[in-house]
Amino acid sequence: MAEARSELGRDWKLVLTCTSGVALGAMSIPIYTIGAFVRPLQEAFGWSRPAIQASILVSQLCVGIGAIACGWLLRRYSMRAMAATGLSAIAIGFLLAALSGGSLAWFYFAYGFAALVGCGSGPVVWCRAITLRFEKQRGIALAIALIGTGLAGLILPPLTVAVVDGAGWRTAYVMLALLPLCIAVPAALVHLRGFPRDRSADPEAPATATSEWGVTPRDAVRSYRFWLILLSVIVLYLSLAGFVPNLIPALEDKGLTPSEAAMAQSSFAAALIVGRLGLGYFLDRYWAPFVAQFTLLPAAAGCLLLSGTPAPMTAAAAAAMVGLASGAELDLLAYLTARYFGRLHFARIYGLLYFGVAAAAGSGPVLFAWVYGLPGGGRTAFLIAMVFFVAGALALPMLGRYPGTAAEDSEPSLPKGAIPR
Repeated sequence: MAEARSELGRDWKLVLTCTSGVALGAMSIPIYTIGAFVRPLQEAFGWSRPAIQASILVSQLCVGIGAIACGWLLRRYSMRAMAATGLSAIAIGFLLAALSGGSLAWFYFAYGFAALVGCGSGPVVWCRAITLRFEKQRGIALAIALIGTGLAGLILPPLTVAVVDGAGWRTAYVMLALLPLCIAVPAALVHLRGFPRDRSADPEAPATATSEWGVTPRDAVRSYRFWLILLSVIVLYLSLAGFVPNLIPALEDKGLTPSEAAMAQSSFAAALIVGRLGLGYFLDRYWAPFVAQFTLLPAAAGCLLLSGTPAPMTAAAAAAMVGLASGAELDLLAYLTARYFGRLHFARIYGLLYFGVAAAAGSGPVLFAWVYGLPGGGRTAFLIAMVFFVAGALALPMLGRYPGTAAEDSEPSLPKGAIPR
């Protein structure tokens, strides 16, 4: 117990390094800052709003492809090298965006370059570092690292808007390029030292640490658990990715004022952070699918409330219920990957699964908006999201018990009545 309690105290610098990498990497900066550039790019080049927003679809698809590539590249290169290179590529990509001269193709290339060449700045590297270093406190460590997305959502939008208004959109892109170079790259170079390359690069090399076990990616793909996790994550992220960008206009259509709709959005963001930390705390103590149900089922109830015509406070409470689930998705994916497939091939298996997250993140907003535009879509879109949350909550317990090995840490205790199959 003393060793378990000391893990965060021992490696808190590594956790904060991963937090900064998540906040300033390919999975956060493009999504949370694109809104600040819509108006100035429309004025500068006459581009349409959908054309500008399509850069996020390009970015997310490249993030997904990059996650798969990153898993394999870690067989040849260290996490330190991958992280520094990836974060530097993010900076280069935004500098390329600052040089946009009216060509949408160039603009898309800049975002695609940042996401694809910057794959080392994505979640594969950061989650692998936490997974390799932590055992008893892995859940809370992952939560703190992945809270970087929430911090990015709170800090980057107002900062980018202020720079755009004060110095122009090109200067804002330069500012975004400097953030990972000045903050995340130095931290990664210092605190990712000593991590080995993926030992599976040499299939003949035996593991030197008995705690590092794992099935191969080929065997994982043949497992029903891989496809169950993948499908669960896709349906959950389709709901979440579609929910976030469409929440404010949907609530305005239901009669709420812009300020009331914004209050609901803020409730969502605050609950995301609480949900992420709470999930991490309980994952270290209880069976992961059981914990997931306590975030997904309230999210389903929140969607049911939003499908009607909620009052402002009801809308804020319902959005917060969905926000709890939004704070859980990436933590849960990383935790389940390590628990059910082991740590030896974590990077490659997690990269394959994360491709589903990226694809859902890119297509969710478009699908939600399309359904919302149909007759009765204002109700139907939220009801579909509700069904997806319920499906995920019911499907995850089918994963069964964690695989038992002498090497892996023991299964967390379960509350009475929460015994897995």
